Amino acid sequence: MKYSSLVERISGDGADAWDVHYQARRALEHGEDVILLSVGDPDLDTPASVVQRAIQALQSGDTHYTPATGREPLRAAIAAQHRARTGQAVDPDNVVFLAGAQNALFAASLCVAGPGDEVIAFEPLYPTYPATIEVSGARMVRAPAPAASGFHVDLAALEARITPRTRAMFFATPNNPSGVILSEADLAVIGELARRHALWLHVDAAMAGSAMILPECRALWQGIEEADSLVINPHKWLGAAFDCSLYYVRDVQHLIRVFSTNPSYLQSAADAQVKNYRDWGIPLGRRFRALKLWCLIREQGVRGLQERLRRDLANAQWLAGQISAAPDWRVLTPVRLQTLCVRHEPAGLAGESLDRHTLDWVNRVNRSGRAYLTPAMLDGRWMVRISIGAEMTVREDVRALWALLREEAERS
Repeated sequence: MKYSSLVERISGDGADAWDVHYQARRALEHGEDVILLSVGDPDLDTPASVVQRAIQALQSGDTHYTPATGREPLRAAIAAQHRARTGQAVDPDNVVFLAGAQNALFAASLCVAGPGDEVIAFEPLYPTYPATIEVSGARMVRAPAPAASGFHVDLAALEARITPRTRAMFFATPNNPSGVILSEADLAVIGELARRHALWLHVDAAMAGSAMILPECRALWQGIEEADSLVINPHKWLGAAFDCSLYYVRDVQHLIRVFSTNPSYLQSAADAQVKNYRDWGIPLGRRFRALKLWCLIREQGVRGLQERLRRDLANAQWLAGQISAAPDWRVLTPVRLQTLCVRHEPAGLAGESLDRHTLDWVNRVNRSGRAYLTPAMLDGRWMVRISIGAEMTVREDVRALWALLREEAERS
């Protein structure tokens, strides 16, 4: 059977990252004791109170279509909390629930670019960006963030890549995989370029957006008001039951112009009086994901969530200190939140030999079943990413992981 060109466009080179994750999930299902540090699927069970609330909702008959963007009372509460904490002008019309960051990126990509257009992404980049961007028929253009600059985007090279065909810029801060956070000055320049060239500026804050509940991290948010759209995944670091995403958009009319549908069987006498959220995305209805976030906040409270995130930040800093102090080990990028990029670099190994060594020891770690890590390319060389953010991960787990890394990497 011959498939369409769409199949080729969505088959990127980032699928390997999921292979490690699926291997880890199979090990968990077989009862193995696994520390899962791969992708953003949270390594925790749904709290009993959330399960019970969901059962109650089902038993009360709450099983029908909900607004496609999420129920308005919760979206209003999220918008109010966002205004109070950031000072940014946000109302419920700017808040949308989606299945995940990729769903939101897919929707944004279809809204702003099509065949013959270009979308700029900062490299190193998240492995699913090529497929998510190019599914619309647009071409992804890579803007370098070289190691020599601490993996910060080369702003001159970024501007040079903007052409009359450029429609948007996609980037994550912190960057995935490097973990580098764009500075306020960088964001200001990027925002000015987007305004000058009438580009859609989308920010993928799938993981780091959760850190904005911490006052001490809010300085990292400066300049975000320049974005046209923003995605945060509460099902990652915050630990909401999978799947649950927040999608903020500055001007909803862009979504309505692309997704609006009005067949006769969907029309009603109230159309002129209400918002039809089916016109904001692809599905006419969606699961009640808002309930998951509401239950999480009610069950743990903002203070409880803040304490857990601070624990993870402290554990990441502790591990970074251990690695930096150990001979032949390097932390490759600044550890601003909970992600570390590390490499073991024994004397005499470089280039492809060093790459083979890195892949050998991380594969031994994964085969051991005691932890699962994700190798990734950074500045043309293999390294290993460690993301500390699961609800059950405590200092003892991180200490055990460090011992395992040394055991496997230093024995070869």
